[in-house]
Amino acid sequence: MNEGVLSIRAEHREDVAKNTPTYYRRERRYGATSRRIALPGVVADAPAEAELRDGVLRVEIAAPQRT
Repeated sequence: MNEGVLSIRAEHREDVAKNTPTYYRRERRYGATSRRIALPGVVADAPAEAELRDGVLRVEIAAPQRT
């Protein structure tokens, strides 16, 4: 969180090798992505926690207190 904007970056790296008696194959995959999401009404310095489980990213941000 920075000034009410949530920034998310992710990288995926995969190295797959397959050996058989007749051939050898090796594949490498790499990808990167990023997202910036404006969250109106969120305190600029609100603490945030994130968890990645089973391919799902869950982000928890403290809501501002109402007066």
